[in-house]
Amino acid sequence: MSKTLSDKELRKIAEHKVKFRYSVKIHVIIFILVNSVLLFINLLTIEFLWVVFPFFSWLIGIAIHWLSYVLYARGVYPGGKRALLYTITAYLFVMLLLFVTNYITLGVINWALYPTIFAGAGVLIYIFVYLLFFREELTENGEKKSKIDKAVDKEMEKIARKRNEL
Repeated sequence: MSKTLSDKELRKIAEHKVKFRYSVKIHVIIFILVNSVLLFINLLTIEFLWVVFPFFSWLIGIAIHWLSYVLYARGVYPGGKRALLYTITAYLFVMLLLFVTNYITLGVINWALYPTIFAGAGVLIYIFVYLLFFREELTENGEKKSKIDKAVDKEMEKIARKRNEL
């Protein structure tokens, strides 16, 4: 069942997409300006490069904001797929922050390996579960459905049969 959108509905979608894109651009501009000022203050005050902590922490927020825009702009609506992409992005950028923090504070990378390994194992389990239950496959009639969607359809058929038997 395909529904064509009116010009008014398309305009509303386009407006939302443009506003979302501009919000990401504004976020990045503010990120650059504020971190430039912080770097300037850091260089004027002490030798220790503390500016990397707010920079990499804020970078996590930028990455999630940008990913939200990309998922919206590309029309990625299935919750399982979005959650997986947010998890992977957050994992990568948080681990980057931990590695930078570990190296800046100690000069070597040692303790950051533990959360990377254990959280990485959790992310791998998440990917496996996603692929097992949420990945969409083509059905006999050419529709894309996940295992969960197929199971819901099967359950609906059972309910319909029971209703017809009554």
